[in-house]
Amino acid sequence: MPKVINVCGGNRCGTTVLDLMLGNAEKIFSLGEVYAWFRPWRPHHLKVFCGCGERPCPHWEKIKDTPN
Repeated sequence: MPKVINVCGGNRCGTTVLDLMLGNAEKIFSLGEVYAWFRPWRPHHLKVFCGCGERPCPHWEKIKDTPN
């Protein structure tokens, strides 16, 4: 079963660099930044798009039902 790691933090604290470093590992795939997904205030915030460019994203489809 896949595991999801949610990296979050404040502005300019290094979370993007950490995401890039983790994403470079052979068995890890980074889905990039998810903007306003957990506290959406506009309708388009509920439409999460992956950086892979495919819709629907095969990576999000694999983990969308992963328990927290």
